[in-house]
Amino acid sequence: MKLINDILYLEHSEYVKDCNGVGICTKDAYEKQLQRETLRTTCRGGNGRTVYIEYESIPKQYQKLFIEQYGDPYEYASLQPLRDLLKRPDVKAIDFFNTYEKPNGDLLDDHLKKEYVKAAAVMRMIDYVYEHKKWLKKDLKIELTRFWDVVGAMPETKAAGLPTTARKLRPRYDKWKAESYKGLIKGNIGNTNRLKRTEDIEHLILSLYADQNKPYACDIYDYYKKFLAGEVHLVDEDGEIFSPDDYTTEVGKTTVWNIINKPWNRVAVDRMRMSDKEFNDTHRPHVMRKAPVIYYSLNNFVF
Repeated sequence: MKLINDILYLEHSEYVKDCNGVGICTKDAYEKQLQRETLRTTCRGGNGRTVYIEYESIPKQYQKLFIEQYGDPYEYASLQPLRDLLKRPDVKAIDFFNTYEKPNGDLLDDHLKKEYVKAAAVMRMIDYVYEHKKWLKKDLKIELTRFWDVVGAMPETKAAGLPTTARKLRPRYDKWKAESYKGLIKGNIGNTNRLKRTEDIEHLILSLYADQNKPYACDIYDYYKKFLAGEVHLVDEDGEIFSPDDYTTEVGKTTVWNIINKPWNRVAVDRMRMSDKEFNDTHRPHVMRKAPVIYYSLNNFVF
C-alpha cells in the first residue's frame, strides 16, 4: 500500500488472495471487477511491473474487510516506510532460530521459528528508528514519544507474538539489545520439568558413551537413536536397566556432543573408559613420576 500523488493504492498482493489466503479478494472476483472496469489500476502487470489498485475504486464490502484487517488504510499507508524496513531479510536470525535447541534438546516448532524471525525484524526496525530519529520526525511526522504506541498498533507486531502496549514492548526491546536473538525466546519454552529431564538424559548419554564397546563420541547420537528404537540394551554401572519408554524426548547432535564434553562429564567418562595410566596422563599432568635419585659414597664400595 502506498500513496501516489496523494491517491491511496493497494498492491496486487494486498488485495488479491494468494495460495496462503493472504489478501481480501478472490482471484475470480478480481478478474470480474477488471472486466466490468470498476477498478482503477496503474497497469496490467507482467514483465516485473507491480500492479497498484486505487483503494477508493474497490467495492465497499472489500473496503470494509480491509479496515477490519488493517485499520484506517490512510494511516496504514503512512507507515509504509516502517514496513519496508521489515522486509529486509535477517539471515542471521533465520539461522539462529532454525538451529536453536530448547533445554530438552528439541528444536523450535516451525511456527515459532517464523514468529521469532518476525519479532527480530520488528526489533531491527525499532533499532533503525532510534539511529535515525530525525527521519522519523521529518518524513513520517511521528514524535519519538508516540513511536512505541505506533509500533504496538501495527498488525506486524501482534503477528510476531510481541506485546502491543508500549509499557511491555520496550522491555522486550531492551532484552533483545542485551541478549540479541536469544532475548526473544519466551521463558516457558521447553522448561517443563527441565532440570529432571536434563539430568536423566545426561545420565543416559554418558552411560552410552561409557559402554564397554567404547563407541566414539561422534557415534553416540546414532547410538541414542538405536536405544530409543529398542535396538540397544543398556545397564549402567549401578546395575540400573534403562528403558526407552522413559526417554521419549529427541535430542540433537549438538546437545549430545555438549553433554559428553562438559569438563566434569569428560573426567567421569574418561575414568571409566581409560586405563589408570591414560587417565593420569590426561587429567593429572601435574603427577610426574621420576626415578629416585640415589647418592652413593665411596665408602659403600669395597676395593
